Amino acid sequence: MKRTISIIGWCILLILPITMMAQNIKQDKQQNSLFKLAQMGYRVDSKMQSDRPQAIRLMAIWDSLYDIGKKLQITNTLPDTIWEQLILQEINWANGDKDIKNSTRLHYYLAHIYHANKLFSKSVPIQIKLLQSNGYLTKIQLQKTYTQLEKAF
Repeated sequence: MKRTISIIGWCILLILPITMMAQNIKQDKQQNSLFKLAQMGYRVDSKMQSDRPQAIRLMAIWDSLYDIGKKLQITNTLPDTIWEQLILQEINWANGDKDIKNSTRLHYYLAHIYHANKLFSKSVPIQIKLLQSNGYLTKIQLQKTYTQLEKAF
């Protein structure tokens, strides 16, 4: 009995620091993402929430990174989960304001994230909708959407 309690005590002493280190790493990544967003001129609070719509700024940031020609540049800047969270938030702002143009354009970026992560069940329906309302996308964006759909199938 005493030996079992001793083993449990040692396990707790070993697991607790590891858990705390994992939390610190997660907080460091969050702080790093917040810092990068601030450098790029996109303002959010510590929970990655914006108090006002910034869709145009977010799309400009994405385009400036993606135009470099390296697909990895986007995910090197911020993790996909952060991009997804920010884009979904901006989509909600755009839908609330009935801004179809920005909502459609933001869905393009969201579909890109889902496709890059092989979440085709999420990306394909969005891409089909995008092709049906293609008046808001550039020719290059339409070509990329067709290409991604082709790869998904």
